[in-house]
Amino acid sequence: MLLHRAYLEGTRYYATPECFLFFLARLLRSSDSTELHLLLGPLLKERTKELIGTNGDALALAMRLLTCAYVGLENQVDLRKLLPMQREDGGWEIGWIYKYGSAKIMIGNRGLTTAMAIKAIEAMNMPQRKQPVRRPPSSAEESDIAKVSSRNRRKKSVHFVLPSPSLHDTLHEFVIYPATMFILLLLLLSSLLSNADIDPFY
Repeated sequence: MLLHRAYLEGTRYYATPECFLFFLARLLRSSDSTELHLLLGPLLKERTKELIGTNGDALALAMRLLTCAYVGLENQVDLRKLLPMQREDGGWEIGWIYKYGSAKIMIGNRGLTTAMAIKAIEAMNMPQRKQPVRRPPSSAEESDIAKVSSRNRRKKSVHFVLPSPSLHDTLHEFVIYPATMFILLLLLLSSLLSNADIDPFY
């Protein structure tokens, strides 16, 4: 999806391409996987750069700016677009983040847009933090990654085998337990009938 730009018209449930890129940036930010960063990091930066200067509502611009801040891109162009969108009450107009897949009903929240816009302005006005350069894994690290992946696959394919029941368990389940329950039922029935005023065999 990232490679072929399949997100440019939004997705079935998310309204804008910025939504996709923003949440992908959050995924990378929360992940310590060197492999994931090497695979997606450079491409995310390239795809984010392609959107700079394109049209978008306040929420889309804010998400774009936050993604730029994460990947280390300067984006004064979209910042200059976002700032005049602020209303007299200090907030920003509603931006669309979600939509119903079949009905195409758009969903947004003005409070969310305002919060994201403030964070985006703060991120762009902060000194740019240099993203840590992730070196390619060494052959030893690649071997460790392969071992962990293999071990995880084996864990997923584990099947628990229950021990076969012993003769004692079988007798208890199919003979002793039913017989005990039958006797208890007879005793209960006998107790009930002894207190009844009618002949049960009438």
